[in-house]
Amino acid sequence: NDSSAAGLDMFVKIYTAFFGPIFAVLITDYYIMHRGKIEGEKLDDLYNDKGNHAGVNWAAIIATAVGAVIGLINVDISFFTATIPTGLVYYFCMKKMPSCGRFRKGTSLEK
Repeated sequence: NDSSAAGLDMFVKIYTAFFGPIFAVLITDYYIMHRGKIEGEKLDDLYNDKGNHAGVNWAAIIATAVGAVIGLINVDISFFTATIPTGLVYYFCMKKMPSCGRFRKGTSLEK
């Protein structure tokens, strides 16, 4: 059925418009900000209510939303068009937003 195939195709394209930005945030955080290493952090800290990773990282939310909007402009190539802008928005939001201070610990942005 052609309508089912078209619907599935559109679903995958829209899904990819969100997957690209999520991918960009993860890659930017691990490879650029943490430089491929998570030093001085323990796995238990990820689940600690008072740990470095407690709370909402608004830089990640904002960057993902901006990237998704960019990706939805042209869903055919959304993964490619949204990845770099999302990474840049995430990096600069992490650098400038006061609410992201606790997430900077152990990264290249730590002062």
